[in-house]
Amino acid sequence: MNESIVKVVFQEEQYLNVFELSNFLYYIKTLYSWMVKKVEINDQIGSVQNQVEAAKALVSEFQRVIREIQTSRARVPYFKSYLRENDIYIAKIKKESPLEIWFAGVTTIVIAAFIFAGGEIDISLTPPRVKIKMGSLGDSIKKFKDAFK
Repeated sequence: MNESIVKVVFQEEQYLNVFELSNFLYYIKTLYSWMVKKVEINDQIGSVQNQVEAAKALVSEFQRVIREIQTSRARVPYFKSYLRENDIYIAKIKKESPLEIWFAGVTTIVIAAFIFAGGEIDISLTPPRVKIKMGSLGDSIKKFKDAFK
């Protein structure tokens, strides 16, 4: 795996709701695992900009076939799957308003999962090269739930 770190920034209020965080991580893990199992993993596609473009294409493809995992029963195997070297990991968490979480995994798929959740991409010249700005966890969960209806 060509692993790099993707920094995700959430605009949260003073307190972090544990239920919302766990719910959000459930959806991210499920979506990420589904994408890893459905697409050919190729993080050797060059620049960060190329990875972002590939991620956007992956999100479009996913939106066309989302019915495969609309029910919670269909999502469970993806959430529980261990993808070895291709799994998604949390590298670092910082909670000092805003909440910042650094994710490691297959870069293109990590980016795609967060684009699907409503994230805005910011590319930097310095590490972490990809920073994703999110709304609140609650807003992101709502986007996932609406998509899975």
